[in-house]
Amino acid sequence: MSILRSINSHLDAEMLWIVKETASSLFDKNGGTVTRGNLCKAIGRVVGEVLINRVGDQVDRLGTPRRLTVEEFERAGLDSLMGISDEGPRKDADAVILHVAEACILYAHVRLMGVKSAYNVTRTYGDDYSPFGQEGGFCNPMKLKMMD
Repeated sequence: MSILRSINSHLDAEMLWIVKETASSLFDKNGGTVTRGNLCKAIGRVVGEVLINRVGDQVDRLGTPRRLTVEEFERAGLDSLMGISDEGPRKDADAVILHVAEACILYAHVRLMGVKSAYNVTRTYGDDYSPFGQEGGFCNPMKLKMMD
């Protein structure tokens, strides 16, 4: 099955109903006003929950599990807001939630194809090393002169 067909298969009537009901209940709970960020996180969360339920934990050819987490879908949903065109945020909430749902489904497929998550990154000691930010610097004559 092609990736586009697979993505469209996940954006089915059940997923659309879940997404619209989630948005509706979020608006009801908050008196009719919801920030776009909270809306995108909520949609990302429910899309992630549905997709994790549908695809489960899959493994790659080497047997390494490709675990999807709800938290990464929340962040992907929030980040997808930045990808909406300028006219997008002015549109109604239905256009925004559909955009977020599509982006999260695409994100899930990219993850299942083996691309590592940008959200589940483990940092180790030394990852933040910057030769220009350390004392003495990296070929930074001004810092070397100040040290003398």
